[in-house]
Amino acid sequence: MRFSSHYALLLPVLARAAPVVQSNLDVSISTTGATVDISVTNHGAEDVDLFTLGSVLSPYGVNVAVSKDGKPVRFRGLFVRPRTSNLSGADFTHIGSGETKTNSVDISTKFDTSSGGEFQVTVSPSLRLADEDFGLGAPISLPAVTASVTVTPGALRKRVLRKSISPRQSSSHPQVQANCVGDQLQSIEAALDNAAEWIGKAKVDVENLTSIYVDEYFRVPVSETSDIIRGMLIARIANLDAELTGTNNTTQIYCGDDDAIDYRGQPSPCLTVGVVGFANPETNQVALCGPNWEIPASSPVCQGPYQDDQTTNIIHELMHCNSVGIVDPGLTAPMDYAYTYEETRSDDWIYGGLVENADSYGMYAKGVGYELPSPCPPAET
Repeated sequence: MRFSSHYALLLPVLARAAPVVQSNLDVSISTTGATVDISVTNHGAEDVDLFTLGSVLSPYGVNVAVSKDGKPVRFRGLFVRPRTSNLSGADFTHIGSGETKTNSVDISTKFDTSSGGEFQVTVSPSLRLADEDFGLGAPISLPAVTASVTVTPGALRKRVLRKSISPRQSSSHPQVQANCVGDQLQSIEAALDNAAEWIGKAKVDVENLTSIYVDEYFRVPVSETSDIIRGMLIARIANLDAELTGTNNTTQIYCGDDDAIDYRGQPSPCLTVGVVGFANPETNQVALCGPNWEIPASSPVCQGPYQDDQTTNIIHELMHCNSVGIVDPGLTAPMDYAYTYEETRSDDWIYGGLVENADSYGMYAKGVGYELPSPCPPAET
């Protein structure tokens, strides 16, 4: 089934609509060439601390989408997943009263702008402020802002691999690379085993017209789910199942940094405080960073500060890989629009929008795998 011609009409480039929200924060953008400056201004009387990697201040282009002639432009950068628990002040950007913080994003390094011409950039801010204990406060969604940029045609940057590493033959999962050893090897194998079990159940559930989990985690009621949206879900879950069970072996999973990883000309995200893992969608490479090993292999918690686990992380990162997430050449792999269950509860999500959110697949798989109640219960304190 070809999804792009119909699905593009159903789902805008950015998955969220622009709600009217009362906030002391304001987001604006300006452009110079291919560079977009995204500014966050604090108009309130008190200082705030903004969750950096989960906001428009992330150096990795979070909440940014690019289109040309009404069609989404494929992401060519690195997808980076931040930790959402065990946070400290280092995970936040301090913005004083009346102060503005600006993040510059060169879209030519993160999106395929090789055709040149005019591109539309949409920034749809989803912000999380620190609470008094440096936990995540309630999500704040601000109206989307847009701008046009003109990019000179140029060749698409080629992948640069310094050397090749063969998969670790002793692993039961061919994707696992040779730099995974000891406890980390055992942890990633346990997470992959869990993921295979969860996705196997999800493969059955997603075709169940009475499923409560499709509605819960993708916000599309079963009775109203179009054949196109359900077809997208079925195809992506099938790709995940094939990857996790060994039918397909298109991805490479690394435990930390490695010379074989294409970092897209950037410093390794594992050097950034709070990065759990990252994916290069073009090379289908996934790397798991330090904080990944500090959380459990799996956890039955679906919201709150302890919802992170290694199994949902690996599902999230695999979904970013083009070999898994792209089920139609006219579409892109799922992006990063929300990292927590709480962020997906907003009523401003466009119908079917969470189908394009990578973390929703991890949440969905966990819900099905653990047979969690719906709605997801708050975490016990």
